[in-house]
Amino acid sequence: MVFYYQIDEVEPPATILIQNSHLAMWDITEEELEENAVKYTCLCLPAEFLTMDQLAGIEEEDMDEMLSEERCPMYILTNKERRFGAGTVFYPGILKQAQKLLGDNFYILPSSVHECILIPEDGNYDQESLAEMVTEINVHHVDAREVLSDQAYYYLKKDGRIHI
Repeated sequence: MVFYYQIDEVEPPATILIQNSHLAMWDITEEELEENAVKYTCLCLPAEFLTMDQLAGIEEEDMDEMLSEERCPMYILTNKERRFGAGTVFYPGILKQAQKLLGDNFYILPSSVHECILIPEDGNYDQESLAEMVTEINVHHVDAREVLSDQAYYYLKKDGRIHI
């Protein structure tokens, strides 16, 4: 987990990666920073669950037609600004909400620092093939500075945890 400080006084808002030198200057510990980040980020940048079609801006009528086709439901987990939204997976209770939306178990693909893709476990995908897909997308479609991981993660309802 990394932390950013958002400067809202400029347009568009800017961010600064928080370094250990900031913690020393602000006289706070890493634990205090994490506690404050979890507490206030959830309030200032609430999580959003979107379908891929909603993210792409596809109209409702077109979406109905496309949903009639056999397609794997994929959801985007991000924040209301859709910037640095991948961290929403750390929001308290968000994975339980996702589990209610997606079903018992699901995969988490770190799409970029801006969002994660959530895919319900339906037997059509396995973790290894999804990891290969993440790697392929990272290499060809994601700015290297925005890559989080080449791994696909698995949320298991039974223990409420993310597994590699």
